[in-house]
Amino acid sequence: MKKETKGRKLPKNWIIEGYQNSRDLTEEIRKKIIFEYTRNVPIPKLVLLVEGYSEEIVINILFNAFGLIPENEGITIHNFEGTGGITLFNVGAILQVAKLQDVARYLIIDDDLGAKELVKELTERLHLLDTDCYKLWERDFEYDNFGVAKIVEIVNEKLVEQNFEPIIYCEVEDRLKRLPDERLWKAIHSVCWMKNKIEVDDVISKTSLARMLSLKRVEEIKDEQKNNKYKPKLKIEQEIINIHSRFCR
Repeated sequence: MKKETKGRKLPKNWIIEGYQNSRDLTEEIRKKIIFEYTRNVPIPKLVLLVEGYSEEIVINILFNAFGLIPENEGITIHNFEGTGGITLFNVGAILQVAKLQDVARYLIIDDDLGAKELVKELTERLHLLDTDCYKLWERDFEYDNFGVAKIVEIVNEKLVEQNFEPIIYCEVEDRLKRLPDERLWKAIHSVCWMKNKIEVDDVISKTSLARMLSLKRVEEIKDEQKNNKYKPKLKIEQEIINIHSRFCR
């Protein structure tokens, strides 16, 4: 029997019209936001904030691998549609409302320029996030979880399918070593462009890549569970196991 739904996915643009440019959320604004978006809706146990659609896709697929649906577990996932959405105002607005409702908050983002400062502001000055309720990836989500080899392999499959030259793994690795602040997807884009004069996103999107990679991991998980040999492999996999154990039981 399915568990009763514990929460609802909040609208992407969930600060109601007329308040988007406010620097601070007053008590009146908070009450209006809550009334507008949470009336007759069960309050979640946790608001999980992630950087983009890739993270949201992978998290949902991995939860499904264990027979779970985040919303049914009381988890509302909100993605910021990329790095540009990760601002103090955007993140703070959601965290403020969640805190007012006594909802747990967890943040997972890349360690981009300003990320550590953002977390410090949210944890130490604004007290909107507990110091053990965030995860910063060391390089970026794709690199830390799937690595260069697996991603290049899938990109090359798609390139060959479309009659383009495959890219060379070592060229991506070399670029990452030369440019330590560059994200993996940007490095692959650059190598792909030099090789084929084509945007890698025209060959395969990041969301499609995320879906393919996570579904491959799901097949592994099924085999591991069948043979009683399951162990988390991906960092995001361990992260959601910890989150579920901590907030949803």
